[in-house]
Amino acid sequence: MGPITPLGKKWEFNHSIWLAWLLVPFGFASYISFFYIAARAKKKKWFVAGIIYLLFFIQYIYFSDNYPIDHPVFTMSMIVLLFAWIASCVHAFIARREYLRIIAWRKEHRAMKEHEQREKARARAQEKQERMEKERKNRVAKEVASAMAQIKQSPPIHINEIDVNDLAQIVGESLAKEIIAIRKNIEGFNSLPHFIQMTNVKPHIIANMQKHIYFSTEFKEEMAIESTTRSGRVVDY
Repeated sequence: MGPITPLGKKWEFNHSIWLAWLLVPFGFASYISFFYIAARAKKKKWFVAGIIYLLFFIQYIYFSDNYPIDHPVFTMSMIVLLFAWIASCVHAFIARREYLRIIAWRKEHRAMKEHEQREKARARAQEKQERMEKERKNRVAKEVASAMAQIKQSPPIHINEIDVNDLAQIVGESLAKEIIAIRKNIEGFNSLPHFIQMTNVKPHIIANMQKHIYFSTEFKEEMAIESTTRSGRVVDY
């Protein structure tokens, strides 16, 4: 005979130990088996059966205390108890199939529920991580946009006067450090061609730098004159 449940015969045997109460002679403990499975499976009908088999045992105790062994009432009480014992054994083995299926279903249902809870927790954690990553990217994007806006609003700076931090916002930290090191070694750049010659910076980077940096001394003088004009300190001789 094959297993009753998908959990296998070994599992079914381990969950059928309650049948051992039926081995107690004359059914003195048969009712315990039914009380056990009624409590585990939450089935009222098995609890009722346990009470009935308990009553058969009680009637035997009562009549055995009040009548001698050779009395017909005692004999009848013993016969009733034996029939109840046999009936409880048959009843228990029939109930065993239903009981094992109920317990197996609850075990599988509980496992599925725990799996669903783990999946939901994993999904919530992933959603939280994605949300945090999105917030981080938005924050970085705002910071970059703010930095670029500040760069655009600020007046152009001469290549020989810009510091490494401002230059890094335009060309990146690594290239900025390299340009500052070259500028220090040659004591400044004379012009844009001189800058290109000494640094070998790519054209698209030069184009971006020219939005924020100027290279000629003539432009520097023009910026100084414009600044003086704005402050109202130009003297007309």
